[in-house]
Amino acid sequence: MTAQVTSKTAFADDLGALLQIYAAVVPMGMLVFFPSYPLMERVLATWHADGRFNKLNAVKQVLSEPHSKVRRAPAPSAPNPGPNPPPP
Repeated sequence: MTAQVTSKTAFADDLGALLQIYAAVVPMGMLVFFPSYPLMERVLATWHADGRFNKLNAVKQVLSEPHSKVRRAPAPSAPNPGPNPPPP
């Protein structure tokens, strides 16, 4: 997939139509990854403008991760027992 393809409105339209079909038959939730935040933002903007977002959201709740430059502290981890932990 090239930037020329993904920058066209037809890409967002086709992706939205495909996800609507899948959303109607896939049980539970769906997870969709975009290769970049700018692409995700363009697709979501197109869907909001043409009403596709509301149609998708009527079938499955649409959530998106905000693009933020805030870094989170790493989660604390348990001490590494090494390659061969002692038997209990």
